[in-house]
Amino acid sequence: QLGKTAGKDERAAKCTYPAVVGIDRARELERKLADEAVALLEPFGRKADTLRQLAMALLERKK
Repeated sequence: QLGKTAGKDERAAKCTYPAVVGIDRARELERKLADEAVALLEPFGRKADTLRQLAMALLERKK
């Protein structure tokens, strides 16, 4: 199991991007950046499939 315990940053009063802009806006930016990363990998063709899969998998991760 990777990642921090839920709410750990909030309890420690850490300033996080989602805390500043909201979780919905943070997820929108996450999607936009992943899409941009995938587009930038286009010139590499199938050689970049693993990186494309990683970018998309990070969007689906729970922790």
